[in-house]
Amino acid sequence: ILGDRWALQKNFVLVYNALFERLKDKPYLVDFRNILCSRQQPVYESDGIHLNPLGDRMVAAQIGEFLKKKYGAPRDLAGRR
Repeated sequence: ILGDRWALQKNFVLVYNALFERLKDKPYLVDFRNILCSRQQPVYESDGIHLNPLGDRMVAAQIGEFLKKKYGAPRDLAGRR
């Protein structure tokens, strides 16, 4: 089964890289390919595809940082930052 998992990962990477090359100059593309590289603990479920809760939090934190840089700090319901 490891061979099947490796083939799935390899196919995903090939398709993702081709898509990235096609869209890399679009303003709406954000490259998050390496956001899990700094991890010190496992971030994938046993299937090797889906993120575990730690991985979810790491991705959410990076998306939050990107949005803060792009749009500024979030406002509360009264419009205050």
